[in-house]
Amino acid sequence: MTKLFNEYWRTKKETADFEAKFNDEQEALERKADEVRDMQKQLQEQADTLSETEKRDLEERIENAVRELRDYRDRASDRLRREKQRIDQDIIEDLRKAVGGYGTREGYSMIFRESMLLHAAQTYDLTDEILGQVNSEKAGASG
Repeated sequence: MTKLFNEYWRTKKETADFEAKFNDEQEALERKADEVRDMQKQLQEQADTLSETEKRDLEERIENAVRELRDYRDRASDRLRREKQRIDQDIIEDLRKAVGGYGTREGYSMIFRESMLLHAAQTYDLTDEILGQVNSEKAGASG
């Protein structure tokens, strides 16, 4: 299953799409962090010229921005984690169906995952055949 999962065309596509979303979130997070750093720099540079009220207001804005940054990071991390789990589960379900369909068509009574076996001859490994089938389905769908 590991090889099927890793080399399946859909895994590669979904991984690339997910990485793009992850990078977008990282960029948004970095922009928010830059805003916090700018406010902190402003406070440092203007500390002597600001009134106590202005200083407290800026400190409060910084605290709020830090809290919002933390909340945004936590929400984004949770959202991305859940999305990755959903994607992986969908792909695994596709592959289970493909293996089941292959087994039925080819007349196999059982197909095991390698991790469940203590020993098996390499001639019984169907991974490459099934992988060829699921990856050829993309070529047929896009052609």
